Amino acid sequence: MDVQRFIFGGLETDPIIISTLSMFVTVLLCIKYWIDSYAVTNIPSKSLLPSYDFVIVGSGSAGNVLANRLSEINDWNILLLEAGGDGGDIYDIPVLAANLQLTSIDWQYKAESNDNYCRGLQDDRCNWPRGKVLGGSSVLNYMLYVRGNKRDYDA
Repeated sequence: MDVQRFIFGGLETDPIIISTLSMFVTVLLCIKYWIDSYAVTNIPSKSLLPSYDFVIVGSGSAGNVLANRLSEINDWNILLLEAGGDGGDIYDIPVLAANLQLTSIDWQYKAESNDNYCRGLQDDRCNWPRGKVLGGSSVLNYMLYVRGNKRDYDA
């Protein structure tokens, strides 16, 4: 049985590869649409307390842990503020992190231009992904845990 082949970008390509790639691109576009259309719900003012013992701004890796630890003391009231939403299950898939960058859950910062890096990018400026979502920048940075070099801290 002879399988039909297609010319794709100057290369002879199997139709199974073409259909798999087109399905993959469609899924990525759907995910991007879902992320961009994610609605943030505000907490009604009547459910907020008149005062708090601690106010934590930013629910990134550190803010979440700090709020959790402080909330272990029942007499304390803790307010955790986050500019973004609470995310969803799709945010927990590290391989999709590149699709989360430059969306509504990213502050979309740019690095300053420099002659030593980002030279092939527009205005010689790199994207600097910073999370605007529960979990913070770790959601956008493939959930990598990168420990600094001991000598850097010692110095």
